[in-house]
Amino acid sequence: QMGKNPVAAHIWKLGIHGNELAAYLVNSSHWVGIYINPDVNHPTDADNEHTFSNAVALKRCKYYDIPLSY
Repeated sequence: QMGKNPVAAHIWKLGIHGNELAAYLVNSSHWVGIYINPDVNHPTDADNEHTFSNAVALKRCKYYDIPLSY
């Protein structure tokens, strides 16, 4: 709808890959990366990935290859 058909086509291809889609939008379309995580001190699913990814995001200001602003 914004007249950026090549960008829209690329976004549709990445739509099933959340991290790749987010990285593309932040790096090429001026979107802002925001990191949201469950309570890392008391995760309801007991998944240690939350605690680990939170520590990495705070230290590097990135989540995988996605630059974070918040």
